Amino acid sequence: MKTKGQKALPDVKNTTHTDGIACAYCHRIQKIEKHKKFNTNIISTEEKNYFGTRKEHAKSPFHKISTNNNKLMQNGNVCIGCHSHKANKFGLNVCSTNIANEMDGANCVSCHMPKVKGSVSDMTQRKTHAFHGFAGSHFHSDMLQKYVNISLLREIDDFIVNIDNQTSHALLLHPLRVAVLKVSINKAGKTIKLKDEIFLRVIGHDGKPAMPWKASTTLRDTMIKANEKRSVKYNFSLQKGDRVDVVLGWYLVNPKAVKKLNLQNTKIATDFIEFKKESFEF
Repeated sequence: MKTKGQKALPDVKNTTHTDGIACAYCHRIQKIEKHKKFNTNIISTEEKNYFGTRKEHAKSPFHKISTNNNKLMQNGNVCIGCHSHKANKFGLNVCSTNIANEMDGANCVSCHMPKVKGSVSDMTQRKTHAFHGFAGSHFHSDMLQKYVNISLLREIDDFIVNIDNQTSHALLLHPLRVAVLKVSINKAGKTIKLKDEIFLRVIGHDGKPAMPWKASTTLRDTMIKANEKRSVKYNFSLQKGDRVDVVLGWYLVNPKAVKKLNLQNTKIATDFIEFKKESFEF
């Protein structure tokens, strides 16, 4: 629990906060136990045995690599031990990927660990390998742009911006995240900024917003859902020569919660992260 006046940052004296998730952890997940509050990874106890995905894997002088006997590695859903869901003490599912709602032929790894150029190691030569920088809301989000399309429909007295979320889960998962659609119009060299459209999930207790560990229910949910096409209408008549600039991005921490978490001077918590930008000229 966060003490009063303390920042919501990792504790350098707590090894569970500072130990990184490295190769040895993910590649030794033998199976996943599913539970109501959160899932549990079962790590292989076999010494120096790692699980891989390639049928013809490079041999390692340091450890064994098992490639055909781990379904989690083969189907790409090895991530759900940690990233499936997290329920708090009230039974509220604070954060969920809704893993059962999958895209055709897609899974955690195919989207968040896309194929990139280069070999998987210096012991073998291959044209591509799975990216291990883990694209997400914090880092390398540009790799995920292709799963969200932005289009514009011009009408006589207004126009509509469409956001097509083609992923198998909500655009953002954690309730502290806030997505923002920013639209501006360049008219004869002058910029006209329209009102921001906010997408978020508000959780709370006794009818008031609350932090994830205190919340017992969802008060409001306007976050763009899995496989949803969200339309936002703007009462503005576009004329010939106008240009509409559309930016979709997010805050990692809801600006209304920043001060309460004592993160107002922390750049990563207060910066607006631009995810995708499109321009439409008329």
